[in-house]
Amino acid sequence: MMGVFFQYLILLFENQLSYAYFFKSAYLLLCVLFTIIFYFGLSYFIKAFNYQDIKLKY
Repeated sequence: MMGVFFQYLILLFENQLSYAYFFKSAYLLLCVLFTIIFYFGLSYFIKAFNYQDIKLKY
């Protein structure tokens, strides 16, 4: 699911990710950030990710 979303973002920003475009690295990082947000949102929605697992206990 995450790969399909990432592929969709790559196709969406295809013109901005061309070799000659100056800000292509910013658009690629934006795609990766959106994909990570999508992953955490989806995993939280299907209860595969628990926020309390991240909390550090000292």
